[in-house]
Amino acid sequence: MRMKIQEAEKIRALRSVPIFSQFDEEELTNLAEIAKPSLYKKGDWFFSRNDVGAYLFVIQKGLARVVVEGEESREVTLSILHQGDFFGEMSILDGKPRSASVVAQEDCKALVITRDNFLKFIKQYPSVGIKILGILCQRLRKTNQQIETLAFFRAEQKVADVLLKLREEYGKKQDEGLLLDIELTHSEIASLSGMARETSNRIFSRFIKRGWIQRVGKKIMLLDQMALYKEIHKESKKGGE
Repeated sequence: MRMKIQEAEKIRALRSVPIFSQFDEEELTNLAEIAKPSLYKKGDWFFSRNDVGAYLFVIQKGLARVVVEGEESREVTLSILHQGDFFGEMSILDGKPRSASVVAQEDCKALVITRDNFLKFIKQYPSVGIKILGILCQRLRKTNQQIETLAFFRAEQKVADVLLKLREEYGKKQDEGLLLDIELTHSEIASLSGMARETSNRIFSRFIKRGWIQRVGKKIMLLDQMALYKEIHKESKKGGE
């Protein structure tokens, strides 16, 4: 009975992933059979950059961050992953070492699929490989945009850009404004912005004084989204704030 419940949970988790959502019951069942549940505590690493890519991961519960090392060994967060997201596919497909690290932002439950098993699955269902290529293209475009932001945006533009991008995934309308329903420390905001914590903190405090945002516990409320949007589209000067 316990095994049946576990298999049903895995199928539900896999169905929440866009590229698997159109699978019929038989296909999902076959995929669930090769997916093994695993738990990660907050701060645990799923893998580190340059590790051998032996596994594909699907998040069932929790949040994780994709990070790389930037200038002066500063951690830069490329993206935040949540329930239904999958990662590790690049190394699974090309057999090369990991291009980034992934760390649990909070306690996570994930499904883990070995490279050999997933490649066999793709051979059985070729359409999955085509869909993964599409997602890889989307992620590459997103990375290119982030590189442009890090290179040419001022500090204030970087923080405003991060806040508005977070609203797409985590924004919840409130009477006062739009609540970002994710807990973020100042260090994590700095990492997402690709800058030193001290600089990020100054900008964050500046936005609060201007009435654009406010802290709600460990979460952030966007009070004036238009002001943030206008800040992003001011003429950029490489470097300063």
